[in-house]
Amino acid sequence: MSSNFPLLADFLGFIVERERIRKERGDPWPWSRDPVLRNFPFCCIRREHDATTIWLYKNWCLQHWDDDDYWFAVAVARLGSKHVATLAELGYPVPWDPERFISVIRSRKARGLPVESAAYMLRADRTRQYSEKARYPRRWC
Repeated sequence: MSSNFPLLADFLGFIVERERIRKERGDPWPWSRDPVLRNFPFCCIRREHDATTIWLYKNWCLQHWDDDDYWFAVAVARLGSKHVATLAELGYPVPWDPERFISVIRSRKARGLPVESAAYMLRADRTRQYSEKARYPRRWC
């Protein structure tokens, strides 16, 4: 590796090891000797391997590929929930019905069901609990 990129080998090693873990995820823990990869969650290296993307592709993308507003549906999925069961209950969100969105979220919460996934959440301080109020403003729930 070139001396101009001293951390590139470490970064590429991380990518290879994370992908190996994904492929062997059925194995019992620990999945890696690397303490960071062993003890902390990471998104898939390739977005197409994550559960939400697979669900979106099978359930919304294939049926709505030609919809000019498909981008909006994906934005709702990525920013509004990211939880597959919640997305399934919401249904394809075009045309947008904010009252339905709020109703489904409130209903799931009232039934004790999850409404979102922690996937893709980038936080600097992992010791703090994620605030649901920050995720769903008062006007929604």
